[in-house]
Amino acid sequence: MTEHDQGFGATGEGATEADRSTQEQGAIPWTPEQVKRVSGAFLAKKPLICPMCSGPLVTGEAPGPRSGKIEVAFHCQRCRAGIRAPFRRFDPVDFIQPPFETCPKCGQDEFGVLMIHGDNYTRRCRRRECWNTVTYRLPRPTKAVIYLDQHLVSDMMKALHPADPARAERAGYARRVFEVLDRAVKLQVVICPDSRIHAKESMVTKDFRALERMYEQLSRKVSFPEVWDIKVAQVVEHARNWHRGAPYKPSELVVQDVIEDDVHGWHDNLMIGMAYAPDPETVALVRARRDRIETNLTTACHEWAKHGGSFDDFVEDMVRAFPRGILKEFAAQMERLPDLMAGRVVPNPGDSDEPLCMELLNAIAYALHEEGLELRAAMGRALDYFRKADHSGVPFVHIESLVCAALGWQFARGGRKRKLGRGTTNDLSVIMHFLPYCDAMYVDNEMSDIVNDQRVRKELTWPTRVFSRKTIDVFIAYVEGLVASSPAEQLALVWRVYGENWGQPFTDMYKPPTP
Repeated sequence: MTEHDQGFGATGEGATEADRSTQEQGAIPWTPEQVKRVSGAFLAKKPLICPMCSGPLVTGEAPGPRSGKIEVAFHCQRCRAGIRAPFRRFDPVDFIQPPFETCPKCGQDEFGVLMIHGDNYTRRCRRRECWNTVTYRLPRPTKAVIYLDQHLVSDMMKALHPADPARAERAGYARRVFEVLDRAVKLQVVICPDSRIHAKESMVTKDFRALERMYEQLSRKVSFPEVWDIKVAQVVEHARNWHRGAPYKPSELVVQDVIEDDVHGWHDNLMIGMAYAPDPETVALVRARRDRIETNLTTACHEWAKHGGSFDDFVEDMVRAFPRGILKEFAAQMERLPDLMAGRVVPNPGDSDEPLCMELLNAIAYALHEEGLELRAAMGRALDYFRKADHSGVPFVHIESLVCAALGWQFARGGRKRKLGRGTTNDLSVIMHFLPYCDAMYVDNEMSDIVNDQRVRKELTWPTRVFSRKTIDVFIAYVEGLVASSPAEQLALVWRVYGENWGQPFTDMYKPPTP
């Protein structure tokens, strides 16, 4: 089994060596993209075609300069030119990891861990003549779900990254936070799901890959879905209860209902990922959306400043705004549809996507159809839900109305002049969509103050603890307390499955690999 360094984004060494060796021969150098294409064909066992003349390539292998590597020469007899590119050679035995136990079949101390899944792990003997393989069940832990905002993810990355010592020193507090969190995650006590919000905030920076590496280290690739998926799940549940005559029944959705990944499962001891760089168009769209949101927030701030009602009036206005917005969007869609179908208007890029109003209405109609209504009646009932129901019981509507009321009150009564920044909408989105499914959240100081505002906190029915930089020591103590109170049997099993050093924080994650 071989893996090309360049093609898999490991070191980028392939293109460098290829260009050097080609230039040494006096031939026209292949571009890195051509090297990658030929290397990909070699790995996939496809015909090897010269990127210069489309003639057949011949190959030869030789040991590489370092253990575990080979060097493959690609040569075109027509061009009389070629390159040498390094590859790694993997042996299946390499995937059998410590700790090793005595093999129950051959009696040798070569029985290592092959793979770990949510509720089981597999051991295999490293001796090829034995190759004994056994799968064992694992008791499922109950992990504390902690969401980390982008600011903390960024500071943890800066604190560990050796590229800028001055920046690392400024973010030094976050090193201790990472050490505590990484240990807790490895001990199967905590999981810190990432989200598309992390990805979108990371891709507009020069540190995208380093940031991605950080939040995936602590999420183990457990991710919250897009926020509209959570909206749909909550609204459908609420609409179903409203239809059944129980409009004020509390939401029963839990974190595993909204996250497809195995939140409380044991994670693998190996984490494999493909290098990814967002294309410029995607980054431009994210930037444009941030600018558009900033404009909308400025407008909202001015409207809040003119608001003459009480805090409760703010809350009621925000609750009513949700169904009004859905019905307004639906009416606009219905008005536009005939002209669009008849070709009287030019389609825009958004016409290919189902708007939120239709996604919600269709999802509710389908749910009510399952309740026994005919489809046409179910759609009518779905529209009635937005016209007649009290939506304050929908979790994200309830949270948004409280948090925005607190912000609005600051502008209307608290003397606030400083406008909300671009990141405010992401902060609001994190809190209103993820808070019901987290045991704790780390957010910025402003959002923490708002969520912990007495008027907001007393109306929140979820026990989620909210921390920020101002309470960083309390946050660290909270995570350390989770580890200290975890069952001794669970920790003993962690040592057996992953090894005694598994709980050591991976503070060298950004250091270059040793030659």
